[in-house]
Amino acid sequence: MVDYGELRKKFPAKNPARKKKQAAIKAIAREYERKKAELEGVQAPVMKKGIVFYAVVVIGLLMLGGLVLSATGRGGRATISKAQLQAQKSVDALATALGRYRYHVGTYPAADEGLEQLASTKVRKRGWDGPYIRKVVKDPWGHDYVYVYNGEAENPTLYSKGADGLAGTSDDVLPAAGLFEAAFTDPSWTKGWMPYTLRGYVVAPDAETKAMVEGQVQSIIAAEEVQAEAAARRANEKVAVAFLSVEPEVAAVELRFFDADGNETDVQTRNYRWARPYEFSTDKAFMVKVEPETKSLGDGEVGFAHARLVDFDWLPLADAAGEVAFSLEGPGEILAVHGSLASGAAVVAFRRRFGSGQPLKLTGACAGVRSDTVTIPRN
Repeated sequence: MVDYGELRKKFPAKNPARKKKQAAIKAIAREYERKKAELEGVQAPVMKKGIVFYAVVVIGLLMLGGLVLSATGRGGRATISKAQLQAQKSVDALATALGRYRYHVGTYPAADEGLEQLASTKVRKRGWDGPYIRKVVKDPWGHDYVYVYNGEAENPTLYSKGADGLAGTSDDVLPAAGLFEAAFTDPSWTKGWMPYTLRGYVVAPDAETKAMVEGQVQSIIAAEEVQAEAAARRANEKVAVAFLSVEPEVAAVELRFFDADGNETDVQTRNYRWARPYEFSTDKAFMVKVEPETKSLGDGEVGFAHARLVDFDWLPLADAAGEVAFSLEGPGEILAVHGSLASGAAVVAFRRRFGSGQPLKLTGACAGVRSDTVTIPRN
């Protein structure tokens, strides 16, 4: 197969301006006449028409003829067509784009994914930052570019089959050497480069920047390890909740945390307040109204909600009495309940378990009235 990158260097396209061609031919002719005049002049050797003269004449004619043939494109030298140059440009651009894809993702597109991965906007791979080309086109002769990658070779196989449409022949067009690695040897094309711990490769403009970024990465990794350890500890800990007092607008509670072995690790006292003011109504109760303290809850977190009896105008009843029964659906558990409405509100403490993205559904029910269910998503 022909490497047209090297071929272009050895045989550049011959298309100079006409005046430049004529000027070069005239310069050779003038040099020939000057040499001829020197040989025929006063200082000429005795054998004016001897071997030296004819040697110069022959050399001059050869130089003049070679230049004329070269200028007219008939010197036996190989020429490169416009289609070949276009194919070379396209295959070089594809090789560069493939290198940039590997720079971000860590590997080339698989053979079944093909070159279309370079232009796709729907790639869901870690590190991807494309698209890397606008679209995949055919070569100038209407053939698909050949792309093969099995994941084992260092670089993929990429080429145009040339004008004859046959793979492995002398007119195949290959990418210039080193283009697959260009993204790694010169990362100035992107401002989003990352070291191997995040992208799969170490590519830094200089040693100082590389050391700085790798230090930041190690800090991130250390922080993630601390968070993972804390999450594992929270997943196994137990929480006990006791209501110290419950008022119409505030609940004072005590939280005790225990590790997996039953050892107490922390004690917290909190006051939970609700923004909705307590209003008075003397109408008949219509339903139980449940209002969570937070709109969402994270894994292992403790949440609180309160419930009140309301009338048909959704106003809390002043003379509420009875008990509210709370139930919880989803990945969570009820920790403690102060269900009496004697203080104006019933309060429930509940906790979200680890490992599920499903929401919690908290229901409050009281005999003789309509129940109420609220959904608390995972944050």
